Amino acid sequence: MKQVVCIFLLLYMIQIHGFCTYLNEANELLNQNKPEEARILYEKALLEDPVNEEIYLNLAIVYEMLGDREKSLEILKRGLSYAGETKYLFYHTMGNEHYELGRYSMAVDMYTKSIEHNSRFANSYMNRGNGKLKLAMTLDTIDERVKSYENIITDYETYLALYPTTPQRSDVEKLIAALRRNIKDKEQREKDLENLLDILNSATDSTKDITAGAEDIKVEYEDEDILE
Repeated sequence: MKQVVCIFLLLYMIQIHGFCTYLNEANELLNQNKPEEARILYEKALLEDPVNEEIYLNLAIVYEMLGDREKSLEILKRGLSYAGETKYLFYHTMGNEHYELGRYSMAVDMYTKSIEHNSRFANSYMNRGNGKLKLAMTLDTIDERVKSYENIITDYETYLALYPTTPQRSDVEKLIAALRRNIKDKEQREKDLENLLDILNSATDSTKDITAGAEDIKVEYEDEDILE
C-alpha cells in the first residue's frame, strides 16, 4: 500500500495536464484507500479522456488493490501507448503484477524496460533483483545458482547507490554479504532461499515501493548460510 501512495504522489508531482470531470474525485478516493469507489470514477474518467496516462496507471493500481492483477495488466497495456514520461512506472507496475502472479521471467523483463526508460528509478533495480533471485532458485545446481548471484548483487547495490537513505539499507547489505559468502564458498550448504525471498517481497512492491523500491524487511541470517 505504501507504494500505491508513492505512485499517486509521484503522478501528482509530475502534474499531468488535461481536464477531466471525474479524475480529481477519483484520485481523492484512491488517496483515501477506497478502491471500489475510485474504480467507478476512473472508468468514467477514461471514457471522458481516453488518452490520459494518469487515469490508466491509477486505474491499474485500483484493480491491483481489488486483487484483479490480470485486469490491472490489461489496463496498463492499453495505456502504455499514451504514456510519456511515466512509461517507466507502467513497466514497473506491470513487473509487479507479473511477479505477484509468479511470472518471474516476465517480471524481470518489465523491470528491465522500466530501467531503460528511467535508469535512476531505484525501485526497479530492487524488484528486478528479487525476480532474478526467484529465478535463480529454480536452477538445478548450486553452481548454476552461484553464477547468477553477482548479477543479482549488482541490482541490489545499484538500488542502494540510488537510494542511500533507504530504511532497509542495513538489511539489504546483510543480504548482499550472505550472497557473497555463497559465491566465495559454493560448497557451503544453502539455507532456504525461498524464505529469504519471502522477506524481500515486502520490498518488491505491491506496486510495491514506488517502490521495486522497498519497505520494511527483516533479514535473519547465520554466519554461514542465507536465511530469511
